[in-house]
Order: sequence, then C-alpha cells, then structure tokens
Amino acid sequence: MKSSPRGFSLIELLVVIAIIGVFSAIVLASLSVARSRANDTAIKANLATIRIQAEVFSSSAIGQYANTYGSSSMVGKCVLVQGGGPANNSLFKDPTIANALTAVSNISGPTVGQMYCYSALAPKPAYVVAAKLSDGTYWCIDSTGFSGVYSGDPSLFQNNIRCS
Repeated sequence: MKSSPRGFSLIELLVVIAIIGVFSAIVLASLSVARSRANDTAIKANLATIRIQAEVFSSSAIGQYANTYGSSSMVGKCVLVQGGGPANNSLFKDPTIANALTAVSNISGPTVGQMYCYSALAPKPAYVVAAKLSDGTYWCIDSTGFSGVYSGDPSLFQNNIRCS
C-alpha cells in the first residue's frame, strides 16, 4: 500500500496566496471609496451646522450688526481668530461655526475640504461657504437657504455672495 503525501504542494500554496491577494485588493479599493463618501458626508453635515448657526447668529446680533452676518472674506481654513480686526463681527467668529469650519479643514486629503468663506453687509447682509468634495465639486451653502453642489469657480463668490 502506497501512502499519500501529507501537506500542500508549493503550487497550491501560491495559488491560495494569490487568491487572498486579489480579495484584499478588492476590499481595500472599496474601503477607499467608502472613506471618500464618509468625508463628503462629514463636510455636508458641518456645512449644515454652519447654515443653521448663521441664522442664529444673525437673529441674535445686536447694534449695527443686528440681522447681519458681519463682513469677511477668506480662502483656505476660514477660521478667524478671536479679537479685533476688520472681520471682528463676522459670523465666522461664532464658536459653533468656527468649530464646524475647523472640522471641515481637518478632513484628510490634499484638496478635499478646501473652503471659500465670504460674508458681506452690503448691498444686503449675505454669506456663502463652499467646501471642496472628493469628486472636485464644491458643496455650497448661502444666506438664501441654498445647500447643494456648486461646480463653478468659488473665487467669484466675493462678487456675488450666493451659490447660484
């Protein structure tokens, strides 16, 4: 009686390792897509917080800034330091809004989360905030209540303080 060999051959082991490698590549690719979608959702949620808090800021402002959003213009992280300066009464100094802006600026990626933030007193009180999503478009909110995708040039917001 002939005894059968024990264990696996080298070819069988290499085939199993190759199959595991293919499966892990598929899983890693799907995780990358899921991470991008999660980052985009976090950006949208933080901008929704800003939109809500901006209305609270406007309705609770007093003096010359009553029912306004202040005046400021920023590109990048859009977080103002506390204290004086031309944008001292800007809505972007509100702590809740500053925290939401910081959260967006902390989203990973070289350009994802890049923001444009503008507020103006004239000709009428207005603000606009746009943050770059992973697909290269911008999610935009403004004082008209708009919240959605903006595919134009956000640097033009300074001339027209609204998303549309």
